[in-house]
Amino acid sequence: MPDKLKIGFIGCGGIARSLYTGIYAALPELAQVVAVADLEDDLTENRRQALKDAYRATAFSARGAADRARAGEDRDAALRKAEAADSAAACDIRKYRSHEELLTDDELDVVCVLTPPTIRAMPIVAAAEAGKHVYSEGPFAKSVEEADAIVAAIKRAGV
Repeated sequence: MPDKLKIGFIGCGGIARSLYTGIYAALPELAQVVAVADLEDDLTENRRQALKDAYRATAFSARGAADRARAGEDRDAALRKAEAADSAAACDIRKYRSHEELLTDDELDVVCVLTPPTIRAMPIVAAAEAGKHVYSEGPFAKSVEEADAIVAAIKRAGV
């Protein structure tokens, strides 16, 4: 298991903007978004910049928590979080124009599929076939048959 999970976002609109950027920015010691993919280039660039800004905000907040900490271990934990967030903010988050391109990125441990519900199955199956672990926002399938195909792909790949 790596020190921290390397995450790729597939889909950079709605839910990536309103929820997942903040979630991953708050967990820099555990996971780091290192790549984003969307068919719309402006969405990938906006998400990339928003992630960097969110990591910087987390680092700033953690340094403030370290200054206010009463116990040494709380201060140390906050400083570790600030350091991890600073490192994530300095990372060159890679941009891709498709999930197929993103899935060739060997650094990724997990992909977070944040596309509209009607098109989630294709990138989920492709990610499993590429050997990536997959997190998908729900619903992940349009039908029972599509869900069965997703489950079968994940089982075949062992992810």
